[in-house]
Amino acid sequence: MILFDSFAMIGESGHRGVRSLRDADEFVRRMDHMGIARSLAHHFIAREVDPLEGNERVLRMCRGSDRLSPCAVLYPSATGEHGEPAEYMERMVSEGVRGFRFCPAEGRYRFLPFVIGDWCELLIERGLPAFVDFGVQIHFWDHMPDFEAVYAVCQAFPELNVVVGHLGAEANRMLYATMRACPNLHCDLSTLGAKFVDDAAGRFGAERVLFSTQMPIYDPGSSVTMVKYCRLPEADVELVAGGNLSRLLGEN
Repeated sequence: MILFDSFAMIGESGHRGVRSLRDADEFVRRMDHMGIARSLAHHFIAREVDPLEGNERVLRMCRGSDRLSPCAVLYPSATGEHGEPAEYMERMVSEGVRGFRFCPAEGRYRFLPFVIGDWCELLIERGLPAFVDFGVQIHFWDHMPDFEAVYAVCQAFPELNVVVGHLGAEANRMLYATMRACPNLHCDLSTLGAKFVDDAAGRFGAERVLFSTQMPIYDPGSSVTMVKYCRLPEADVELVAGGNLSRLLGEN
């Protein structure tokens, strides 16, 4: 089983008391301790303050590593932080970026087609997925993602694979309703219950569930345990552990 984490954060958070792993070597040592082969990582600065500076930092931290894959954070193009969207995405892709994440809670916007639709069209052109979460600072017991917005984007862009993360411990009913309505919606497994992998894969297929940890904010042990001890067939475990993420990123 090869674990490829779809949701990891690197660098130092600006929020007091948030766990941080400040450099790539420290991050990889933590991965080694947990048996995680690879991580798709974005920078805390990119999600919290400055997507341009944070994306540049994650590129530098991941450059030359076969363990860390850079994930760029995108803000709505209307405010112009990234310049011309197609040019910015082309540069990120040329630097090895295959994952792009939206963080509406930190960016103070809604994940809706008229807000981020131009980015969605560019991702479709390149055959790349959109990752989205609705705030990692909200404790998972109190958290409910904006599934209405996720539904709107999935329906507006049926060719776009969308991966929603940090789901909340009691989000199953809304998640399952949205996944049933949107075949292009995938989910990660961090912050969910012990039997979630078996249940979600049994309902929608193992190819729509991705291993994730939200390291270093959350301890990765629970996510690793959920995959390691689930009751899925071995081939499905391999998909959840990392095969699905590799496929969505166009690696195989």
